[in-house]
Amino acid sequence: MKKIERKLRKLIASLQKHEPDVVITEQPSQNLFVANGGLDCGVSPEELRHFCAEHAAGTFDIYVRIHKPYSFVHFDSIQDAITLFEQFQGCKPYSLEKNVTFYFLYVQTVPNVVSTNPVASVPVGLRLEENFVSEKEELLLIQLANDCISLCPDGGSKLKNRTVLHFGYDFTYTTNEPDIEKPAKQPIPDLCHSLCERMLFYGFISALPNLITVNFYEPGQGIPLHGDNSPLIKGEVVSLSLVSDAVMSFKKDTNEHYSLILPRRSLLILKDEAKDIWKHGISSKKYDLACDGRLLKRDKRISFTFRNVGPAENSSCSKNCCDCCTNDTGQSVTDLNSVENVYVHQVYEQIADHFDQTRHSLWPGVKRFIESISNGSLLLDVGCGNGKYLLCKKDIVNVGCDRAFALCSICRSKGFNIFQADCCDLPVLDDMFDAALSIAVIHHLPTENRRRRAVEEIVRILRPGGQALIYVWAMEQRRDGNESFYLKSGKRKEYSFCNDDEIPSSSLSTSKEIFPVHKSRQQFQSQDLLVPWKFAKSKFNKSNDIDDKRREMFLRYYHVFKENELQSLCQQVNRCIVVESYYEQGNWCVILKKEN
Repeated sequence: MKKIERKLRKLIASLQKHEPDVVITEQPSQNLFVANGGLDCGVSPEELRHFCAEHAAGTFDIYVRIHKPYSFVHFDSIQDAITLFEQFQGCKPYSLEKNVTFYFLYVQTVPNVVSTNPVASVPVGLRLEENFVSEKEELLLIQLANDCISLCPDGGSKLKNRTVLHFGYDFTYTTNEPDIEKPAKQPIPDLCHSLCERMLFYGFISALPNLITVNFYEPGQGIPLHGDNSPLIKGEVVSLSLVSDAVMSFKKDTNEHYSLILPRRSLLILKDEAKDIWKHGISSKKYDLACDGRLLKRDKRISFTFRNVGPAENSSCSKNCCDCCTNDTGQSVTDLNSVENVYVHQVYEQIADHFDQTRHSLWPGVKRFIESISNGSLLLDVGCGNGKYLLCKKDIVNVGCDRAFALCSICRSKGFNIFQADCCDLPVLDDMFDAALSIAVIHHLPTENRRRRAVEEIVRILRPGGQALIYVWAMEQRRDGNESFYLKSGKRKEYSFCNDDEIPSSSLSTSKEIFPVHKSRQQFQSQDLLVPWKFAKSKFNKSNDIDDKRREMFLRYYHVFKENELQSLCQQVNRCIVVESYYEQGNWCVILKKEN
């Protein structure tokens, strides 16, 4: 009994501190304060209601304090309050899932608390579409997320309360803005493209997203209240919930609150005030209180957040990014990172299987270089594609990486040592590899800064004295009176970086493209251009959700190099020595060495 009295004295002091408006009384009252009967103790309103109903003859109302370990109960009959107070003071109700001890205090009135009634006012611009994806699609998305996170050497970005993974562009959490100058290491996967097109078809979004963030939540993890009103975020912000339900909270600067259950497989659309004025978040706790009083136990949860991002309106480029504002024809380009994302990363994700079917032959110069590497050496093939060079020499340790998840998956299925990475941001220690390859990679980068950065990364990961071989497509497809394989009739198509079988000129007249579209097997007219990839229809998987036109042709961005351009680029890089520069069948090639 003394133990209960000590506990009650502590409860009175705590209640008076945290709830100064609550008046405690020694006289029996219709109102009970129930310690350990709250959400933070894992006791749901339903459990508390069931417990009271077992022992009260009349009706009653339960009131819950959010994020508190106690609740309040108002009984129509004072005798019911007395019964619970006297019979269960300091007891552990057997009907509760949690092993908690109830303590009761009489209070004069129930304070101004949050009841279990739903909030009526919905933020303007908030929309919830339940069952947006099927159970089968959910499983595919979960598998996609888990596969992508497993291919990341660092296992994704670890934040305080969750792990995140980005497709398309990176996101800077210190400023809560997308980094539109830094494409993410992983492009937007095909499965997400089909979802985005469905959102657009139903009018949930006004433009296709180019940034997708995947959030991985463990039970008890959440995301702080935040806004998505950055000028770099265009239109709607959309979130798809998977695996389990969660309660999202909304708050305005006026202290108005709103809460909403996000069921698994539901799509949340935020625009107008809901996006620009209201902040939203998910509290870090193991139980959620639903509007109807239910206590939802948190489970693991995955969400996909879709955004369309780009430069702020009326913003001007700095001097440092002027090479991102024009191409060599003088055309204005607002965001060449988007060019790389749309015309390189997304394309290779979609053509990976066909690419693997058509890329088997080895460039003679590459084969010679690999065979010259000493036995036991460590080789990294940056942008390894389907991994065809990883089998060239078995007496060395061959490691490959590629930006395209689909190509990494193909390499993994062949048993290669593979990881996913951006060639401009390799997750590799300095001075680690004896040799490196970059075959048909750097010519896909649309700015000189990115191309130089790719060379810098290769030099960084080489040990002192280590060598690398770089191949890029040449502007000069005729040299010393000889045509390259590419210009010839196509008898040796596998040697070409392109797969543009004869395509009608009408297919190339697309005014929306910011670069000229190259016509098959002709001399290049521009250094920056789009080169078609044409599918053999019989080999294409027609079950994919891609329209008929895209089934036949994709456009890939290229910057074709002029003579001495690659050599000059390498010479700009610190500790980089050009050992040899040569031309091979329509390609400029450089062997470089890292200075001791």
